[in-house]
Amino acid sequence: MRTIGRTLQVSPPVAGAGLLAMAVLLAAPLARRYGRAPAARFAAASGASIAGQQALVALALRRQVRSGGTGRLSIVDLMTLARGLTAAVLLGLLASGVRDRGGLAGWTGWLSLCGGSIACDWLDGPIARRLGPVTLVATGAHEGPLREAIHRLKYGNEPGLAAELGGLIASRLASDLARGAQVDALVPVRLHRSRERSRGYDQACSLAAVAGALTGVPVRPAIHRLRSGPAQATLGRMERQANVRGVFVGIAAALRGLRVALIDDVATTGATLLDAAAAARACGAREVRAYVVAFEE
Repeated sequence: MRTIGRTLQVSPPVAGAGLLAMAVLLAAPLARRYGRAPAARFAAASGASIAGQQALVALALRRQVRSGGTGRLSIVDLMTLARGLTAAVLLGLLASGVRDRGGLAGWTGWLSLCGGSIACDWLDGPIARRLGPVTLVATGAHEGPLREAIHRLKYGNEPGLAAELGGLIASRLASDLARGAQVDALVPVRLHRSRERSRGYDQACSLAAVAGALTGVPVRPAIHRLRSGPAQATLGRMERQANVRGVFVGIAAALRGLRVALIDDVATTGATLLDAAAAARACGAREVRAYVVAFEE
């Protein structure tokens, strides 16, 4: 049962100070094991990531106060911060340059992935839906700071946000892998070439690249969009389904025998993901699931 409206008596400065302190504490054992320079890079990257998250939360809370809200962190905000801390730790490890999967760095990464997932499950439980034959998993609800970050990624010319948002997908994917799910490849739900050229990047490809780098699951951009239509966000439910029907095509046999996970930013009706899943199966995929940053209910 989702508890979107519930709030906790936690102020943003206290939460931010706690997260920054945690990043510093994690840097100390890394310094003893790998030296000061990698630890400093870890602290700088993870601290910058946490500071960015705090800026988004503060923006959302200011808007909440202007609308008569409490200015306190909601359950959704805390879930976003928990996933954001996981992403910050993983980004810090990547920036440190340490590649010691079986040592302290590797265990720190995996524990952060599992810990972030457990924290979010405790707060609210996973957001999972069945879209026909496809299992859809989202890292959170499409609201608050998460919605703001996705909007900035897609329309604000801030491709760097894919690092943090892709980290959220990696956290959820790693949790499922630890529970026995099998995923052989990540397949981004790509934009049409014309829209990618106008935007300068494809956010789904960026999210998939980050999730693949953090989990070790290879990325296979095996499906392509045949035509460019109106943005799904501007259409109603029936129009969305018609807008993407038959819009994807895949490379023959590119996914033969593989269990694949589609990667995208937001799911609403699921029409885009269902058509992309059909294209993936036409490429030979034996099983298709989907991971998105947010689900709009």
